[in-house]
Amino acid sequence: DSMKMYSDSAINFIGIVTSIDTVTIYGLVDSIKTITIYVYDTLFNPLTTHNAYGKQIEDLHFSPLDLYRKVSKFENPFDFMEESDVMHPLRKGYEEDFHLAKEYSPILQGPAGRVFQFPNAPWSRRVSGTFSNWIAQEEPEKAHALLIPNRDNSYLVSVRSPLAHPVGADQLCSQFPTGGGRVAAAGINQLPETEVALFLQKFEAIFTQNVRK
Repeated sequence: DSMKMYSDSAINFIGIVTSIDTVTIYGLVDSIKTITIYVYDTLFNPLTTHNAYGKQIEDLHFSPLDLYRKVSKFENPFDFMEESDVMHPLRKGYEEDFHLAKEYSPILQGPAGRVFQFPNAPWSRRVSGTFSNWIAQEEPEKAHALLIPNRDNSYLVSVRSPLAHPVGADQLCSQFPTGGGRVAAAGINQLPETEVALFLQKFEAIFTQNVRK
């Protein structure tokens, strides 16, 4: 769904620009630059960003070095998107991962926010950034957290403060030994399984307090 939205937006944008009857050569060049940047930001950048999330190279659809080699062969981004063997597997992987993520319901949901938990799997780690952004935008008045198991039975935790009131994430995560970050977005590298309940309690307490302010 999200990739279709990107594609439709890019096509509509290009249609608007190319429907102009009279432009100066400088205006045309500027329009081409704008289209190129827009297409990159809406079609290619989300896919490469998604591919960058992982604990190890094996988690990724393409290693950074392989992806660089494939991309660097092209001077024109439109040629790359049409001719490269990268776009289809990146887009397919993105859509499949996001579909899996959307199957999960919150393990905690209330006025202050939502907390999700994914399994220990490569797709979980790949989609973590994209999914965290999506749920934050879906309910901007609420805080959000995502827990993904580490190999040592602890959890990697990502916390986003409400977009409408972006404070509290650092306050929450800094209360745990491996936690820290910014007021709007923070995390915990290794949350012990025995402290998940405590984390959920603190999540509710801190963000409920911020909602009341």
